[in-house]
Amino acid sequence: MRNGLSTFEALKHLSSSETVKMEGERLAQCQKILLDMLRDVDALCESSGIPYTLCGGTALGAVRHGGMIPWDDDIDIAMFREDLERFLPLFRQTCGDRYWIHTPEETKGYPKLFVQIRRKGTTMRELEDLTDGEWGVPLDIFPMENTYDSGVLRRLHGLLCLGMKFGLSCRKVRAEKERLLSLAKEPSARRAIRLKAAIGTVLSFASLEAWTRGTIACCKGCRRKGRWVVIPSGRGQFFGEIYERAAMAEGSRVPFNGQSARLTDAADSYLRQLYGADYMQVPPEGRREHHAVLAFDPGTG
Repeated sequence: MRNGLSTFEALKHLSSSETVKMEGERLAQCQKILLDMLRDVDALCESSGIPYTLCGGTALGAVRHGGMIPWDDDIDIAMFREDLERFLPLFRQTCGDRYWIHTPEETKGYPKLFVQIRRKGTTMRELEDLTDGEWGVPLDIFPMENTYDSGVLRRLHGLLCLGMKFGLSCRKVRAEKERLLSLAKEPSARRAIRLKAAIGTVLSFASLEAWTRGTIACCKGCRRKGRWVVIPSGRGQFFGEIYERAAMAEGSRVPFNGQSARLTDAADSYLRQLYGADYMQVPPEGRREHHAVLAFDPGTG
């Protein structure tokens, strides 16, 4: 929800003595680890016949820069829900000695709606990392969920998901209110934090974990594989992330920072939908997105 209660943009630009700037050698170290992680994921997917696609800013980087966006410090991929459920046990079996795996269904204290694999021996603590302590450099995997062919049912599905996501967001803000206020400097962001924390207090009849699992259940609510899929945890929320299944199912290998990875063959329409028709235009420095990183150490990763 991008409105007066949204903290989405503000939280991407937080900066204080508590945050770490991902630039220079630190950024180069992070990107090197991420590319190695992508190589591991890609190798398992290729050997196991599990389709995926680069998504979000990583897809944009592949098309516009031939790899990671130069100032980016994360990698995003997307998988159909059924393929993700095949991927996770295989990845645990083959790569569990090198990675922690966080999922909203299984990981205690994990309030995100997508999966993260995190590199052991490294540290990259993000704003939403609450209490688990497994703070390795993360690679994000976004589930592509079924949604309804019926426009009416699809809209109802979207509204319910957005409502549950907003409730979850308020519960998370309540849990981290003081820390968020210490990081947020803009008056509008501080107002949104206070108001969302107040709503989160009203919603505290259920735990943060219960809100997380309830939201996930809502996102997964359509059981039938039809024409459309949605990435409800993506940057476009629900209605900005609806795609034809067939378009997202077909992908090709593309160059990516000296290696290669899979990208949907519908990359142009995907990026236009997510970033606008001028997605190939490099934004000025002041408009470039950065994540709020609280600690970074490349360690032995």
